[in-house]
Amino acid sequence: MTPPSSLAPPRPHPASMTAPPFPGMTPPARALAPQKWVRGEEQRREREKQARVRALEAEARQGSPTPVDLRAGAGGDAEFAVVGRVEGPYEAETQEAFAVVHLKGHQYKVTADDVVYVDRMRGVEVNDVVELRRVLLLGSAGETVIGRPVVPGARVTAVVEEHFLDGKRVTFKFKRRKGYKRLYGSRHELTTLRIRGIRSG
Repeated sequence: MTPPSSLAPPRPHPASMTAPPFPGMTPPARALAPQKWVRGEEQRREREKQARVRALEAEARQGSPTPVDLRAGAGGDAEFAVVGRVEGPYEAETQEAFAVVHLKGHQYKVTADDVVYVDRMRGVEVNDVVELRRVLLLGSAGETVIGRPVVPGARVTAVVEEHFLDGKRVTFKFKRRKGYKRLYGSRHELTTLRIRGIRSG
């Protein structure tokens, strides 16, 4: 008499009929294990390589500010400092040199008696004499000095002539077939600087 199907022993799955190649671990998991280990080892070696490169770069700089330090408030030297004040008419020095200075996130090529428009400088008043300290490059007809990233001891002096608002910039946004329209207007705050002189240190 044939036993009922409910009492018949379950048929083994074909995949379980073959013994796994490694005891205690199924073949798919064991097959992926070496790949994961190799990938992790490569990532570890890459991290060690990047750490060695960063250490060599830091040793080569020897305390010089990095490009990140050039941003305002990044912990490096101040971008500018008030060193005096002018009363009445003044004249700029006569120089053949030029410089590239970093100020308020931008770089400006300046010479004596140039007028530069920069983002609003807080903490200074009209007729204040400011010293720009982050000089990236000095040049003349005979030679050029490139900073790494700044030229040690180089300074550019300037006079604050005006604080003013730039012309209005209009921004219009819309989305078609949605009835969405927006009109924005803004006026940027600027400061006028007149370069008085360039000092190499």
